[in-house]
Amino acid sequence: MKSFCSKADLFSLNVPEEWTIHTEYPYKFTKEGFIEGILQISAFHSKNIEFNVSNELPKVLSKHPSAYIAKISDYDSIQYTENHIPEVVLMHSWIIGQGNIKIFCTFTVNANQQQQKLDAHLLEVFDILQTLKLACP
Repeated sequence: MKSFCSKADLFSLNVPEEWTIHTEYPYKFTKEGFIEGILQISAFHSKNIEFNVSNELPKVLSKHPSAYIAKISDYDSIQYTENHIPEVVLMHSWIIGQGNIKIFCTFTVNANQQQQKLDAHLLEVFDILQTLKLACP
């Protein structure tokens, strides 16, 4: 596994050795030969607003009715899936936060793949997100 820490030390995570870390913002993580999908992460720091999943969920539900609360690493998150271009582009999204740090993760994938392959890719991304830590060690 390779470790990554964002600029401004807002988050860290580990990715498998075969994944490439693109350090320009927003951060992208890709796997060689894995052209079907990309993991992208944006991080925000607010001096005035505390992130709270319960407060955030109604706003997200108004735009994404399939949203639900899920556990990512040690944090509550909001997760939802949407078709950007039906049957072509599928995007899985997570909003993760605690205190004044908010992380927005998306995994965009070609929806024309076999369901078994889509599930395997999503599981690999989910395993990466389980290593997420807000603030760098």
